Amino acid sequence: MSNNEKEKLNDKKSGIFKSAFKNALFEIKLNKIQALISAAGFLIAAASMIAVIIATHSMIISEGYRTNPLGANTITLTVNEEKSKVKIDGLRSSILEYDDFIDVVPTETVSNIEMFGNLSTSSYYNVLATDYSFFNHSALTIDKGRFFSTADVTARTHVAVIGSDIAKSLYGDSDPIGQDLKINNQIFSVVGIFDSESKSSLNETVIIPYKSARLILNSTDVGTYTFVCKDGFESDRAVNQAESYMGKVFSDNSKYSIKSNYNSGMVSVIRLIVLIVFLIILIISCFSLAMFAAYPSRTIKTDLDQTNKKNGSAYVFLKLEYICLLISIAGTLVGLAAGIGAGCLYCLLTGNPLYFNGGLLFMTVFLFLLSLVFGLLSGLVPGILASRKFKRGKIK
Repeated sequence: MSNNEKEKLNDKKSGIFKSAFKNALFEIKLNKIQALISAAGFLIAAASMIAVIIATHSMIISEGYRTNPLGANTITLTVNEEKSKVKIDGLRSSILEYDDFIDVVPTETVSNIEMFGNLSTSSYYNVLATDYSFFNHSALTIDKGRFFSTADVTARTHVAVIGSDIAKSLYGDSDPIGQDLKINNQIFSVVGIFDSESKSSLNETVIIPYKSARLILNSTDVGTYTFVCKDGFESDRAVNQAESYMGKVFSDNSKYSIKSNYNSGMVSVIRLIVLIVFLIILIISCFSLAMFAAYPSRTIKTDLDQTNKKNGSAYVFLKLEYICLLISIAGTLVGLAAGIGAGCLYCLLTGNPLYFNGGLLFMTVFLFLLSLVFGLLSGLVPGILASRKFKRGKIK
């Protein structure tokens, strides 16, 4: 075959694709109602799935912050005996060798401690003894002043960060920054005030450097640590990794306990149900789209008379595939956008924090590709049947 013949063949093939795509668009416009009905299934399926993923993830994270100051993507280690065997520096350097962890934070909490501000009355609050890394992962919002630093922890400085509710209770209308805070007869200086609404589990908590908390903890050693995990971590695997490390420190596992703070619970069931509904809707949409491709209300007469004769059965097949593919893509994209909007609206109305991560991006791409496959499958049968009819001369 000569170069000219090859060029003509390539031009012909290119012409078939362009002509099929152009006429597929024209036929969709010609049958708007049918096209919209066919696209609605893909739209509803994608929107419902994405909205549920966003809403349930927000619920898990929000609930995690209510029970743990560092959220749901965490594992808590509690050392019951021989606390001196576990030090934060050694723990942090060793545990980061495992796949699921990004940091370890000391989070020793003492409950119901009497505190005095500059008012004559006292109140009882919790004390959280931690280090500077706590603020990197807690997402607290500072209203005034600052968080304590690495230097404060190292120097054992008596500084404290309190919530806005505690500030109001202990200092009234005066500014607490720089004022004394008496905790269990120990004097601390208030250096920062955080928004109590940002994380509810800390509303009744005063945060201090763990190295400055010896007399409050009645110990020089911390007994509680929180492992901060990567997004999308596997809870059971992360717990096993933590158990593996602690098994090297203690021969007796009764001296410590490890638990995951990620509690999907009912959320997993909801997601499974919605996924099943999603697949059912896609299957129904697939049949609806196939029927539209095979039996449009209106079609292009000149297209059947002229273009079919010129380009043959390949054109007939491609045109129906394009119709199904374009409708499925359009419906899915609008559905994904609607789902993200609905998920954001849910978080706004409920007051739950909105989180976007790699898992949501993966699911968005996955749902788009899955809908794409269903769109291609929708046009497969009517496209094959139509091309066979053409070959037999039933489509002239």
